[in-house]
Amino acid sequence: MDESHRDHDAVAAAVRSRYWTPAPSMGYLVEPRPYGALATLGGARRAIVGVDDLSDGDVAVLLADDATQVWVEVRQRDEPLTPRLANAGYEAGPATTYRALVGEVRAVAPAGLVLKPARDPVDFAWRKLTYFADGSPPSEDDLAREMATREGERDLADFYLVQVHGEVAAILAAYRGEDVTAYLLASDPTRRGCGVGSGALAAWVKSTPARSHVINALDGGRPEQLYRRLGFTDEVYWYRRFERA
Repeated sequence: MDESHRDHDAVAAAVRSRYWTPAPSMGYLVEPRPYGALATLGGARRAIVGVDDLSDGDVAVLLADDATQVWVEVRQRDEPLTPRLANAGYEAGPATTYRALVGEVRAVAPAGLVLKPARDPVDFAWRKLTYFADGSPPSEDDLAREMATREGERDLADFYLVQVHGEVAAILAAYRGEDVTAYLLASDPTRRGCGVGSGALAAWVKSTPARSHVINALDGGRPEQLYRRLGFTDEVYWYRRFERA
C-alpha cells in the first residue's frame, strides 16, 4: 500500500484547484457547470466532471458546451461514467496521476549536475519538443504554439535547463506555490539511462522548499513507476481524458 503525505488532503485540494480556478496570465477561464466545470484555453474547451454520476441533464449541458475534451476526476468515477460518455460521443483516452513525494527523494544527482534557469524561451521550447519526440526537431508551427503556451505560464512556473558538466542534458518545468508540481521533465535522448532525470528531480527538491513536491505522469507508464521508486508514492490527484470522437 502506498504511503501518504502527511498533508495529503490539503495537497490534493491544492493540486485540484489548479484546474478549477482561472489562470488569467494563460488565458485559462473556468465556469461552473452542473457536471463540474468548463475550462477554456484558447480554442480548447475542457469539461471537467466532478460528480459521481451524470444525469441526462448533465449530459445535455456537456454536449451544449461543445467540449473537445472531457476529464473525469477520481478513479472510482471512471468505470461508471465511461459508457455515458461513450454514448455522448467521447472516447476514453489515457489517465494521468499526480503523486506527492513522501519523505526524502530516493535519488542522488550525478556529479556535475546543476539546474540553471532557462533564459531563452525559444531554446527551452525547442528542447522540450525535441526531447519528447525522441530527437526529432519540431516544425516552425509546432515551435510557435509551444512558445505561446510556455509564455502564458511564466507567471506561474519556473523553467530550468538541467546541465551536466556544463552541457544541457534535460529540461524541467514546475508550477510554483506552497505545493510545487513538476509537470515537464524530459531528457536528451542521448543522455537517457544515466540518472539525469532522477538527478534533476533530486536537485529540484533540494533547491525548492515547499510543503510538498508533486510530479505528474501517465498512469501506469514507465516514468510513473520510476517516480514511485524515487518516493513520489502518494496519489493526490487523478483524471482520465476523453476525446470527442
